[in-house]
Amino acid sequence: MCILGDIRSKATSEHAVTVEATNANSPQVEPLRRRPPTIAELVERAQDPPWDPTKSLRHWLRTAEKARKDGNRHAEHQNHGSAFVEYARAALIIFEKLPTHQEYPTLLRVDQRQNLELNGQDILQSLSQLKPILKDEYKQWLATRSTAADRSRPSKNERSVDRKRNAR
Repeated sequence: MCILGDIRSKATSEHAVTVEATNANSPQVEPLRRRPPTIAELVERAQDPPWDPTKSLRHWLRTAEKARKDGNRHAEHQNHGSAFVEYARAALIIFEKLPTHQEYPTLLRVDQRQNLELNGQDILQSLSQLKPILKDEYKQWLATRSTAADRSRPSKNERSVDRKRNAR
């Protein structure tokens, strides 16, 4: 079972790239943003680095902790997509990968495993808080995209004039 299965859905990401664009009807310059990635795309990014069970349990504990800290840093800077990727990476390691590691039952005491589980729950909480933000950013991107498309379409009168010209 994928721990992030409930979180996967369409949403947005972090960076907006500003591009200058004009259309035939308006000489204004307007910012355009690249399509934000979906939640599923962000979860896909979280799969990196690939799981290698031959690496030590301590290596993976450090990797999960680094991902959590990176997620916190990105969240502080309002970089929601990158924060989501880092939190998802940490959650995948904690809930799906570490329990399958051969050293997991021998190196971690029961109380340490419980503490790891609690930290993992905090990470899942952070993911669930980011999801609606990412969805809103995606909706905003769609709205600006459709608004820009509406402005670039010729009016009904302009279309009829064009048809008359083309008929000649």
